[in-house]
Amino acid sequence: MRIAGYEIDLDEAYEVIKKNGYERVGLQLPDGLKRWGRKIADEINASVVISAIPCHGACDIADRELKEIGIQLLIHIGHPEIPKFRGKYELPVIFIEALSIDGIDGAIQRSLEKLVGRVGLVANAQYVHRLLECASILEKEGFEWKIGRGNDRIAHDGQLLGCNYTSGLSIADEVDSYLYIGSGNFHPLGLALTTDKSVVAADPRQKKVEEMERLKEKILRQRWGAIEIARDAEKFGILISRKIGQRRVQLAKKLEEIIKAKGKKGYLLELDEFDPSYLNFGMDCYVSTACPRIAIDDYLMYDKPIITPIELEILLGKRDWNDYEFDQIL
Repeated sequence: MRIAGYEIDLDEAYEVIKKNGYERVGLQLPDGLKRWGRKIADEINASVVISAIPCHGACDIADRELKEIGIQLLIHIGHPEIPKFRGKYELPVIFIEALSIDGIDGAIQRSLEKLVGRVGLVANAQYVHRLLECASILEKEGFEWKIGRGNDRIAHDGQLLGCNYTSGLSIADEVDSYLYIGSGNFHPLGLALTTDKSVVAADPRQKKVEEMERLKEKILRQRWGAIEIARDAEKFGILISRKIGQRRVQLAKKLEEIIKAKGKKGYLLELDEFDPSYLNFGMDCYVSTACPRIAIDDYLMYDKPIITPIELEILLGKRDWNDYEFDQIL
């Protein structure tokens, strides 16, 4: 079925439900597709419970919550599975990707003058199936290209997650610039922050092309500002996510030890959803071990500085600013 410019193939779900005789099925969608949840539910031959809690990606699966109310199968719409977690959910989970049907030629053509040398091709989950089509267009324009393979969190060659850029970094020594196909700036910004190569973002839906260098410089100034504001912090709240794909407990414990070794106090705080209203603990600074977007995208929502683990190392003198890296979940 086609919804909001995406192709969503429910055939696997139909077959699994029929084969196993499932009667109660859960449906989870990212926020951008929730308004079509009823339409999808109407297509499923079972009693459907639609998860209304926020969904931020394949790292954020509602298996625990739905199992508690008797759901037998979870259908997750929008993202490919994170291979590392296959078989580790509390329910059987089917991942059905939402594949963009937008035309990409126009956006790629507008990006050509910004590309340099051999081009590394990357995309988000909704456009990764179009990378070979993109490669064909580049070849006709005289460009050489390369698509990299990520680690065990990455389902498709060339795919970027908001917290993992290994598909791009795996070919960093073989390319001169990157072309990202997809919506939003966070994925290409993250790649730009992890490499010294030029990153060009082509958004077929918005029909715009943007180089990431200016935004990269702006974000680096913001991150330096966050570190400086936290210079006098004595009490650190270390945020741990309950979400399977964002949960880094050992890292949180390591940060707690680093903080205490500097004569300061660290407190571990576990949350499912991150919101400043939940954090009334009188901390001077928060360190997020969950999704990197929390510290960067949501920075202005917090009345105290919120930083990444790498930024904490810089703050406490364990790492130099010149060795700054974007926080990835690897």
